[in-house]
Amino acid sequence: MTGKKWYQTFMRRHTEISLRQPEPTSLARAQAINKEAVYRYFDLLEKIIDENGLVGSHIYNMAETGVSTVQKKCQKVLGQKGTHLK
Repeated sequence: MTGKKWYQTFMRRHTEISLRQPEPTSLARAQAINKEAVYRYFDLLEKIIDENGLVGSHIYNMAETGVSTVQKKCQKVLGQKGTHLK
């Protein structure tokens, strides 16, 4: 289990990441999520990891709870500074 200040120290170490407000997911895009699309995503992810020589210690994940396919005002997410989020 992570400590109470894990998020704050993570953000201090990774100044290239910022808290952002993403655009809402369209209904059509949300409905396009299926088993085949998920397999394609992970195949592509594996290819990118292999091609770039990435290691597990440089890949980060944070759990998301309450994921919904219904459009609503979104909470903020982490993303690379200077990029447009969708």
